[in-house]
Amino acid sequence: MLDNGTQKALQDLLHQIQQGKVALFLGAGASHAAGGPTGKKLTEMIKEKFSNINQALNDFIEVCQDVIDTPPYNRNELEEFIKSKLESLQPTRSHKIMTKYDWAAIFTTNFDDLVEVAYRINTEERLKPCHTIYSERFQVNPSDRSKVCLFKIMGSITATEGESGHMVLSRADYNRALIRRRKYLELLSDFVKTGTTIFIGYSFGDRLVLDIIDDLIEIYGKDRLPWSYALFDQLQPMDEKMQHMFSSRKIIPLEYNFDNFFKLLDKNHKIPAEKYVAMNVRLKLKGHALEISDADERQYAEYFEILNEEKIYQQPGEKDKFFMGINKSWGAFRENWDFKRDLYISSNFKRIYGEKVFSGCLKDRVFDELKKHDIENNRVILVTGMSGVGKTMMLRRLAYDVYRSGEAPVIIVSSARISFDYKLLASFIENLNHELNQKIPEGQHIPPIKPVIIIDDAASLIRHVNRLKDYLTSRGRPALIIAAERTGEWDLMWKTFPFRIPEENIYELSEQLTDDEKIKIIDHLYNLGYIQTKGTFWDAIIDREFENSFFAMIYTLVHPSKKPLNLIIRDQYQNLTNLTQKAFQYICCFHQFNLPMNLELLVRSLKCNYTDFNSDVIGKDAAKVIFEEQDEIGNILYRTHHRIIAKKTVESFFGDPEMQKNIFLEIFKEAVLTNRKEREICEKLLVEHIGPNARPQILSYEQQRQIFRAICEKNPVRSLVHHWGVLEVDDHQPLEAERLLKWALEIPRDDIESYRGESDQNILTSLGSLYSRMGIDCIRKSKIKEAEEYFEKAEASFQSAKHGEFPNAYAYHSHAYMWYLRGNQTRDEAEKINYYANALEILSIAKDNLNEEELQQIYELETLIWSQIGDEAKIAQSLEILREKFNSARGYYLNAELLWRMAQEKEGEERKKIFELALRKVEKGLKYFSNDEHCLRLQSKLLKELSPDDLNGYYESLTKWKAAATTPNAWLLYELGRTAFILGYYDYSKEFFKELETGVGMGHKLRSRPRNPILDEKGYKKEFEGNIVNILSSYEGYIRCEALRSLRYTIAFRPVACKFTPSPGNSVKFHIEFSYRGPRAENVRKI
Repeated sequence: MLDNGTQKALQDLLHQIQQGKVALFLGAGASHAAGGPTGKKLTEMIKEKFSNINQALNDFIEVCQDVIDTPPYNRNELEEFIKSKLESLQPTRSHKIMTKYDWAAIFTTNFDDLVEVAYRINTEERLKPCHTIYSERFQVNPSDRSKVCLFKIMGSITATEGESGHMVLSRADYNRALIRRRKYLELLSDFVKTGTTIFIGYSFGDRLVLDIIDDLIEIYGKDRLPWSYALFDQLQPMDEKMQHMFSSRKIIPLEYNFDNFFKLLDKNHKIPAEKYVAMNVRLKLKGHALEISDADERQYAEYFEILNEEKIYQQPGEKDKFFMGINKSWGAFRENWDFKRDLYISSNFKRIYGEKVFSGCLKDRVFDELKKHDIENNRVILVTGMSGVGKTMMLRRLAYDVYRSGEAPVIIVSSARISFDYKLLASFIENLNHELNQKIPEGQHIPPIKPVIIIDDAASLIRHVNRLKDYLTSRGRPALIIAAERTGEWDLMWKTFPFRIPEENIYELSEQLTDDEKIKIIDHLYNLGYIQTKGTFWDAIIDREFENSFFAMIYTLVHPSKKPLNLIIRDQYQNLTNLTQKAFQYICCFHQFNLPMNLELLVRSLKCNYTDFNSDVIGKDAAKVIFEEQDEIGNILYRTHHRIIAKKTVESFFGDPEMQKNIFLEIFKEAVLTNRKEREICEKLLVEHIGPNARPQILSYEQQRQIFRAICEKNPVRSLVHHWGVLEVDDHQPLEAERLLKWALEIPRDDIESYRGESDQNILTSLGSLYSRMGIDCIRKSKIKEAEEYFEKAEASFQSAKHGEFPNAYAYHSHAYMWYLRGNQTRDEAEKINYYANALEILSIAKDNLNEEELQQIYELETLIWSQIGDEAKIAQSLEILREKFNSARGYYLNAELLWRMAQEKEGEERKKIFELALRKVEKGLKYFSNDEHCLRLQSKLLKELSPDDLNGYYESLTKWKAAATTPNAWLLYELGRTAFILGYYDYSKEFFKELETGVGMGHKLRSRPRNPILDEKGYKKEFEGNIVNILSSYEGYIRCEALRSLRYTIAFRPVACKFTPSPGNSVKFHIEFSYRGPRAENVRKI
């Protein structure tokens, strides 16, 4: 019979379990009913099996270590023995009952996989799937309740050999496990929040569970740690020492074993009515209903939001909160609460840039662009304007209007990230295309989907804006990207990036209202009930009281107090109680950069528990200043009314850099970056707004350094260590910078960074730039030998940095700039020209490999170097010296390169004569240096210009260049593949294109862009005939070319581009053009 205390405790537990607020800790006793040995029994079995070890040992780790250290035994033998005792265990009914409930998280010190198997086989009863974690490199989202996280503190029998998370069997394993254990335990409070923890299957006779609880007390502090429960098979009478052991650790012991506890649950606790059921997401496109699986949608939600039917038909929510930016309901746009600026809606709107005038509004432009499905028409359209002018609201209105039209899916990129998964987005578009094609009647084809991709706060994602366009273009995916950013921030960031957006694609939203807008906004606010009367007198009020400012007018008229903005900000801050004021302070420091603060980090930083936070902050005076929102995954996030409010609050009350640094230190010392959302926010804040990338710089180098040190020593994240290293480079601390950049390279890319995070390319570029600086410094100090060593290291870093997931314009520019600086350091004219020539060679290769939009800085540096070199006569003076002294063809190459540049500005016969002179210079250089890569490169390009019909000679030149090439070159591989195909060397052509597509051509926008058609003798596009053999989708089909008998592979084509409905078996005629992926059939017509 249970006593009243035990019954009350069990009822309290049942209530909290029903609310999903309880975390389990499972020890060996939780496996005992399934036949699992206790820790003591397993130790005895090991001693019996491995009899040569020291039999006096009783501690499990000590016994295992002795087995490993005692010949002829070894670790593999020990692991296999333990596995043999555990891997055959099968879950009991109690384990299966466990899977029916909403546990906040499960932690276990057991090696066996009973819990995982129970979740895997009990699919009918389980509430949700189980996600197992046993390594130290992991990312979780405690707010994602679609699965239960199982943390294997001591490793798992399922971990493969050499994998992090294998069973803890040695002292070294145990020491590593301590680090892993702490990372796991730091997350416990994030999962449990206001709930509790149950320890089941522990005798409390060994130190393991006590050490875990002591770790929790050290991490959270005793006051913040909630009372927990421990269940025992039999609870012996407790002496004073035992009572103190439990009470000092806030443990309530209960006599109730593992099986009885789960029987009690099964008997008394109803299955949660809100069992997690995967619901597909529905959206409408081109008149068809499409679905995205729940699992896919949750994966997408980490990176972007997808507008869908459920969102479009949301309730509008509260009108006041909509204008405050707090109510994010899409239903508000259905009610037309937003004010539409002329730039968005007025067809007669005019934009003026210098002497250029562009007509038309943003909405019309977007719908015009959506009619263009050729990847040549992929665009980035930029909306700029001061903070508070309505850019974000206008983008959301655009998203709503596009979705309701059914013309395109709408993807909204999360602006809280610094990394982005291009593959995931491309996969979503491809899957949507595939599903849409399934809805189309057989034999019909429609254009491929052209999504509208919206990126707000684009300056912080500037690296991804153009790269995303090029990535999708390279894969033949149409796309329209709409980016928005504050004018000043975009201008500051843009200057440091190597791509440009044409003026006709830039829409600047003014803070000042036009005369028409003044009339319309008064009507709008009157109709919504925010003003009581209309009239021309409002013109003067708008000009006088609101200074014609859109934000000031909206905020003041909508705010209940109707006070001026500065008074509202002062009053709301000073009237807060201490804890709420501190919370508001923290949130403002984040939201001034348009970043929210996640609940878990906020509570940790305030050093309170979740119960106190809810009662003393949210339940009191936070209601009008701190606003809560929930993202797609379920994360609770906090921010102010608007980033302007946050920024003005910071400036008014704690704007001093030292004060801000101290606030950031208070926060980041509490950061747990294994919390996925927390890492995402903190990483963005540090990399884009605090560290060396910040524009403008708020903190000094030393202040930045203190913040990076505080977070990186606890959370060594690749991107953060990298940017700490860049900070040290900027502050002229080369040795510390080198240590940090090497450390960043050593940190493995974890799952959140795979393909999307801080690449080796970026870090190697920074490392190369550092070594370049160190080399130049050594030259200035006449330390020539040391300088050469640094330049060699720089050379190796830049070479490795140039290619990977994307062509890296920075690596080319930084590499060439190193040689330019070396040229500036020497007084010897021939040596100077030699260095400059090296720089120009690198820039020439860059032009062959990079996308056109990324060449701005390349051209600028190239022009600067040529201005230093001078004319042909100056090069000629150094030509012989370069040949004799430096054993180099650079003099000949430079001379020919100069002539090449001159010829580009000429036409006709004059152009031809200059090309011929350049070719003679190159051939003279090759006479002395037959394998000079750069002379061979220029020779090939000149032959293409001068002898376009001599394909054999041209191909021979290309193959010589490739044999000598030390750097991958996209132009070379494309020309080799194209020319080999025309000459009938089809297998060689295929190999060249394969090397191009999987190597230096990755991420290049020409990857899927056909060009250079095969011509007949008269210069017309040559006709080929063949049969369609396969159609995989509206944008992927294959033709066997009957006209090319020795061609053993099919040629790709795009069915959607045909002017008839293609089907397998159709006889067709077509032209052949070439992309980076190989030959493509174009203008396919039915015979």
